Amino acid sequence: MTPRKEPTKGRQVRQVWCWSGGGLPALDVHVGMWRALSEHGYEATAHCGTSAGAIVAAMAAAGRTPAWAEMMLRQIRDDDVRQHVPLWWLRLPWIDHILEPAPIAGVLRKLLPKTFWELETELRVCCTDELACEPAFRETGDLVSALMASTAISGVWPPVDKRYSDGAATANLPLPPNWRDADELVLLVARRSLRYPGQSVLTRLIRYMDMLAEDQVRDTIRTATRSGKRVTVLRPHFEPERGLLHFEHDLIETAYEYAHDELARAGD
Repeated sequence: MTPRKEPTKGRQVRQVWCWSGGGLPALDVHVGMWRALSEHGYEATAHCGTSAGAIVAAMAAAGRTPAWAEMMLRQIRDDDVRQHVPLWWLRLPWIDHILEPAPIAGVLRKLLPKTFWELETELRVCCTDELACEPAFRETGDLVSALMASTAISGVWPPVDKRYSDGAATANLPLPPNWRDADELVLLVARRSLRYPGQSVLTRLIRYMDMLAEDQVRDTIRTATRSGKRVTVLRPHFEPERGLLHFEHDLIETAYEYAHDELARAGD
């Protein structure tokens, strides 16, 4: 962590929080880190998130509290957001996704405001523009539509407007386009450890894709830390027992304890 600099007198410090993707377990991890940051006096003036990180960032930008987010998240189960396309295993050659988008969209609409205009804090949601093969940022219009695009893991949920999908494909840990205007950056990484036993074709393919995402995360951290700004990086180590498409609510406490200890050490 970069040592804290004294804020410019008479001007609000612009503190931007950047939230990574990481599947359903990342929702739990992000809420735990958010609780620790709040207890240590961190307060974002802007948010930027990908996938699961974008969802929790939207809660924070909407003025929700970490306690509220934890309470709501602990009530959500896998079946609340996972509904398979009928006979998906027989239709794989002809369909572009295996899970229906309606359940997760319904949950998001119950938890969040309808539009970006109703948020209390600036938010940029990062998704992937499949036609341009690059990150695309949304900050206006329908909030849930933007979040659905950012979380649409390729092959799992359908792309939005047949074009926009999982932001983690191009920016797993996104910096907003105007990040250089920030005084402080808080980088929240909720990605599982890169451990894949075995050497099957599928295992090697998943490992390769994760290595590409890891390169992007490390590049973001390097870019931020070399900028001369104050940078806080939180990255708890965790290994979800059931994969990226299952909640693991015990990780809320795991992430909180890690972040609390890291922030306490940084303040000593």
